[in-house]
Amino acid sequence: MRGNDRTSFWLAGGAVALAVLAAVLIVAMPRIREAVAERRCGQRYVLGMSNQPPFLTDDLALRKAFEALAVQGFDTNKWFPATYSRTKAPDGTDDRFLCRNVVDDNSGLIRLTNAEGRYRYVQVSLRTNFVEVIVRWARSPSL
Repeated sequence: MRGNDRTSFWLAGGAVALAVLAAVLIVAMPRIREAVAERRCGQRYVLGMSNQPPFLTDDLALRKAFEALAVQGFDTNKWFPATYSRTKAPDGTDDRFLCRNVVDDNSGLIRLTNAEGRYRYVQVSLRTNFVEVIVRWARSPSL
């Protein structure tokens, strides 16, 4: 092979390699974006209920928060809810742990902490026939 032929060969091979790499990235990019968002924002869980309550109660929110934590593999015996008593349920009952959303009474946050000082915010939302739960990392509004 002459010098020009070798150069052409390497240039063609490099172009093919770049095209293959670009195709792989185009195909993989949605999954990569989803994984990054899930890691940053938390994973969504849809948890069933045996009956439909009229609104999201503090107790239901707490139970579903721990259920989602368990699904993620956390030892629920090592996590404890932080008390938050500034909001009220639609029936006037004081919330003990749920920081209720001011726009949507059926949605709110629960802060869970452990003995090591780590914490997770769990967003809980009552929907028509299920509860949507997202366990978030530590970045969230201050309770």
